[in-house]
Amino acid sequence: IKANLDNEIASQFKAMVSGIAYRSIRSMLASRRRSDAEILGLIDKVEDTITNLCLGDYQGIIWSCGPGPEDHMVAYRMLTRMRKSTNYPVSVGVCNHAMNILGKARKWEASLEIFERMLADGPVPDKDSYIIVRSQFHSLLSSSREVRNSHWSVEILERMESNGITPDQYAWDTALITCAKRADLHGALLVFERMVEKGQIPSLISYGALLTSLEKCDFLDKAEQVWQHMKKLGIKPNIEAYTIMISVYSKSSSREKLSLLIDEMYAGKAEFTLITYNALITSCAKVGDGKGALKWMEKLVEDGFSPNTISYDQLVKALSLGGEAELARDMYFEASRMNFNLSQSACTALASACKMHGIPHDLVTQSIQ
Repeated sequence: IKANLDNEIASQFKAMVSGIAYRSIRSMLASRRRSDAEILGLIDKVEDTITNLCLGDYQGIIWSCGPGPEDHMVAYRMLTRMRKSTNYPVSVGVCNHAMNILGKARKWEASLEIFERMLADGPVPDKDSYIIVRSQFHSLLSSSREVRNSHWSVEILERMESNGITPDQYAWDTALITCAKRADLHGALLVFERMVEKGQIPSLISYGALLTSLEKCDFLDKAEQVWQHMKKLGIKPNIEAYTIMISVYSKSSSREKLSLLIDEMYAGKAEFTLITYNALITSCAKVGDGKGALKWMEKLVEDGFSPNTISYDQLVKALSLGGEAELARDMYFEASRMNFNLSQSACTALASACKMHGIPHDLVTQSIQ
């Protein structure tokens, strides 16, 4: 009888301590009187020396986690311990709440780990679970785009599909943009082909990203094929797509096609950007068309844009190669007054042109050195 009483007293004591610890932890989370490290330390002491918290305690603590800077640590730790310490089923709502908190803290990998554990061991994810995890996959793709990690983008798409989440247009396009920024043509082609296989119709953004990858990797004939196919499908180009094709035709020295493209842009009332004008000036520099480059520079200013380093760099190069050495030198000094540092190739072209025409170029030569 004494042994039974002792066990009952011990059980009641443990329950009392557990209840006190639970209320203390929730109060600390709500009032932010203690750091999350201190909260986790209290939990460790309770579990390691006295008793485990019960299912309701674990869930209550997770629900109490919110906008605190380190609440995600408590939520993740509690969910992990709850799975190990209790035989009770974990609720979908608690898992979703923990994933939300981790996502807001940009701990997307930990959040996806919870989702994958749900798929493997339960509870079965509900509609909200899929909404949360899709949003976090989008965040991962956006993050990979920021750091230009195209391999990571492709892996994220594969991970989405392996978890039963079909990538949407945003996911495909974000991955394609990442590949374009990285000049990863293999990745861009892989993503584009996979997108089409899955029945997703490529958007203008999809085509634009693929065109960028092709142009950067100098697959110029392939870029023109993609361009024509896009237009054949009735997808109207925007100014970004037109600008890419200016670079394509410029690199391939297709002056006639470039002229037709510009006519098409004017006919479609495309609104030129500074990047567009710079691409046109660059196209003139490639063939030493100084007058053409000057014309586009004047048009750039007429449209209310301010020339930048690229504008002057390519203009000086075009004028120098076109035999307009004195004007090229004037543009060089104008750029210098605006604190634009021109490339060595532009300065070299100018120095050569000045030397050929007997024009002083000591300052230009010094800038090259």
